[in-house]
Amino acid sequence: MSREQIILRQGLSGQGAYSVISRIEVLGFEQSLVADTKAKQVLSRLIELSLTSEIAERTIILRQRFRIKCNLVEITIQL
Repeated sequence: MSREQIILRQGLSGQGAYSVISRIEVLGFEQSLVADTKAKQVLSRLIELSLTSEIAERTIILRQRFRIKCNLVEITIQL
């Protein structure tokens, strides 16, 4: 299991959350109906946070530190 899959599983088992930007990144490209449905199912299990300056700054730091860039749809299909 990849690091991203482990993080996603942990988020889905508790009070995971995502920002509106993450929803745009995940759903904002053409994909199959199956992939789109899976992504929406995952997002529905999480809390959507409004984008604040604090969230934006924390996200930037995390992405820089861990080079976070993954395809949520591919990860969820493998779960």
